[in-house]
Amino acid sequence: MDHFLKLVYIILAFIFLYLDFGLLGVTLAGLIMPFVQRFIAHSYFFKKELTDQLNIFQISFQEKFQLFKILGYNASKLGLVLIGAFAVTRFSLFLSGLYLTLPETAAYGLMVQLFSIINTLSSTLFGIYQPRLAALRVEDSKWGMLKDFAFSMQIFYLFFLIGAITLVISGTWLLSLIGSNAVLPPMYVLAIYGLVVFLEGNHANFATFIITNNDIPFVPSSLVAGTVIVAGSFMILKWTTIGLVGLVMVQGLTQLAYANWKWPYEVCKSFNISFLKFLIIGFRESRNKIALGLASSSD
Repeated sequence: MDHFLKLVYIILAFIFLYLDFGLLGVTLAGLIMPFVQRFIAHSYFFKKELTDQLNIFQISFQEKFQLFKILGYNASKLGLVLIGAFAVTRFSLFLSGLYLTLPETAAYGLMVQLFSIINTLSSTLFGIYQPRLAALRVEDSKWGMLKDFAFSMQIFYLFFLIGAITLVISGTWLLSLIGSNAVLPPMYVLAIYGLVVFLEGNHANFATFIITNNDIPFVPSSLVAGTVIVAGSFMILKWTTIGLVGLVMVQGLTQLAYANWKWPYEVCKSFNISFLKFLIIGFRESRNKIALGLASSSD
């Protein structure tokens, strides 16, 4: 779904740009995309068979209100987390447009988008595994949860590193190969930012795993991190001349101070293992799945 929506966004943005809407067209594409997502999800889920079954039940307003109260407790927390996440990953783009040159802002925006794509694609298997992990949590199958989560994270590490290394080393060449005149930041900035996004993606997946326990302990830290990054980015751009490196370092150091290690540590502690042991379990599970795949293909 996420990849399809990105394709819809690209198509809409292209159409609006072709019609000379300029930057407004890009904004409109982003505005329309959530409504497209809602329509597709509603059409896919609420099919006639399901609606016929649901129509049998008569649910009072009071029952609906109670349900919303139950769901709203954690939903409101996740909403605050998303606000903090936006401040962490996107607010610096607005500030860069105020204080940096247009080429620097364009290069920074392109870098953010490309690493965001790498992070999203690398986390695909983890996203697919989330319902299974939630089911295993309900069944209290700790070993099953640990194996599946470690395996999905092993895939995240592998694909992210491949994508990031390719972008850092060959990003400029690949852009020129497709005839793009876009410019990426220097290689050392790409490498630092790649490490920052890797650590953020890692702790974000661990934090999402914690949510399967119906627990959202990271709301305050997310809001604090977002506030610190916004303030730090503003000060770096307004009173220093280090530019893009400063933006990347503020984001990286803020997250490294707490979130990058806190949520992986909490998950590993819940299983009474070290992070190294977690990596070993993921490697073994990957090896076992490859062996099973090869065995089944030879039959």
